[in-house]
Amino acid sequence: MSIFEYDEKAVRQVYYEDGLQAGRKDGIKTGILNMLRAKKYSLEEISEVFQVPVEEIEQIKKQQI
Repeated sequence: MSIFEYDEKAVRQVYYEDGLQAGRKDGIKTGILNMLRAKKYSLEEISEVFQVPVEEIEQIKKQQI
């Protein structure tokens, strides 16, 4: 086996997992923003729904101002 050979299946798995993780982060951020825009929910309620620290939600809120 040469150093230029690689396991294509393993490489695809890494890209898949990276994409899945990025998609989840984007989905959570979108959900948080929707709940913030609704102005019906407290930061604590949003934190509980998404299992994200309140500080992270505050940071997302600041970025959207």
